[in-house]
Amino acid sequence: MPGDDKAKETSLQIYARVRSLMPWEPKKISLKVVGKTVQNKSGKVVNEYDFRYVFKPNSTNEQCFQVIAMPMIHNVLKGFNAVLIAYGQTGAGKTFSMLGKPKLNIVGILPQTLAYMCKQ
Repeated sequence: MPGDDKAKETSLQIYARVRSLMPWEPKKISLKVVGKTVQNKSGKVVNEYDFRYVFKPNSTNEQCFQVIAMPMIHNVLKGFNAVLIAYGQTGAGKTFSMLGKPKLNIVGILPQTLAYMCKQ
């Protein structure tokens, strides 16, 4: 319902995570983060995409977990449904964000969610 803050809290929320460039990728990039907006310049056209929050390249999986998953977990524990979907181009970092990198002791959002839920 318009003006209902509770409805906004529980509605669809879209986040973006921008990763660092890989060594083999061109150093010239057309992506710019401005607050909660990601700008992508293609020729003379600048496309802007607004998000609930934009995680910069130095953001950790723990930070992503706290901002994205914790509110969802609290709603699930209250009896609401929740779904977390990672979407993006191949090599964008979806698996890294969701599952982590166990060999480097980096825990993803899903294992952190499971660990937290099991402690409740």
